[in-house]
Amino acid sequence: MKKAHQSRSFVFTIFFSMFVIVLALDSYLIASYLRYNFRWYPNQLFMAWLVIWLLSFTYLFGEMLSRVTGFFKLKWLGGVILAWLSIITSLILVGIIPLLLGFRDPVYAELVLASSILLTLWGVINQWRKPIVKRITPYFPFLLEKRPPITLVQLSDIHLNGLKSVHSIKSLVDQINQLEPDVVVFTGDLLDTKVRYVQPHLDYLANIKASVKLAVSGNHDFYSNYDVFKDVIQKAGFDCIDSSVKTFYFDKQDRSLRFVGLPDSDYQRFVGEPLSLKDLLAADSSSFDLTVLLRHRPIEYEQSYPLGVDLQLSGHTHDGQIPPWGLLVRLAFKYHYGLHKVENGYVYTTKGTSTWGPPVRLFGPSEIPFFYL
Repeated sequence: MKKAHQSRSFVFTIFFSMFVIVLALDSYLIASYLRYNFRWYPNQLFMAWLVIWLLSFTYLFGEMLSRVTGFFKLKWLGGVILAWLSIITSLILVGIIPLLLGFRDPVYAELVLASSILLTLWGVINQWRKPIVKRITPYFPFLLEKRPPITLVQLSDIHLNGLKSVHSIKSLVDQINQLEPDVVVFTGDLLDTKVRYVQPHLDYLANIKASVKLAVSGNHDFYSNYDVFKDVIQKAGFDCIDSSVKTFYFDKQDRSLRFVGLPDSDYQRFVGEPLSLKDLLAADSSSFDLTVLLRHRPIEYEQSYPLGVDLQLSGHTHDGQIPPWGLLVRLAFKYHYGLHKVENGYVYTTKGTSTWGPPVRLFGPSEIPFFYL
């Protein structure tokens, strides 16, 4: 417990320091761009920078206020402002090109401002849309017998943070139950606020119907509280399989699936050294037709496949969600989104069932991956 508390304090200190510095620099970039095109005086530059910087703290103030009072409207507004800052920064980086070519005109700045506001508004509307059901059939030649497939739904990155309505979770559960899956897995990042503020959401998640429901942790589940995550996911009817192996036989399909769960990489910092995938698989003597690895971050599949992992299911990246994060996740993760074939195995990274942080998603709605195995 002491280690977990110290780690959360360390993470918050690092996050807050980076938050202040990055937003100060970003606000100055935005103010400088506007000042250069609109030909503002130096004092106007300072005032614009200060106003933008102070506005950028709305989300952080809203987060702290919500944890004490359960009031989330300021946090929601702050999230939208952060999304706008990300979007306008991306547009400015593109808009610098005319400046480098010697063009200086208020019209460019007006276009950047208008576009950033319109794109942010679209992102807010877009994240309200229902997740799309994405049907996926990985090709495994050894499963080509004429039997009905095992159906599996992947949930990931729900991020219950007080900014999502109970209705949206109820609608999500209804979508899943209409698919009538054999298996539902959750690949991390459930909680971003105190449980009492999202208990109705959790109650609805418990209504998901499937013969097998499994979960692993994500990095945010350690930031909020790992013990709380394990408790609430269990109450929702999911078996947390961090550092464990479970094999299930499905009568209808006459087929067995072996599931391996790895906790998020932050487990080492908050809890201790986890069991390795190699050790977990070596200790398992069950018979199975297919091995599925649940792992929050889409990493190290090249090392997992030789150990016998046929399919890895991951999340974490949100496929960027808003610019410029889309570019950054592509640089950080080889398998940033979608189904990727590695020799005779696959890794699938979902863009997530919901959004993290800012309640804005610019490119496409969230998704519910639905696998036929």
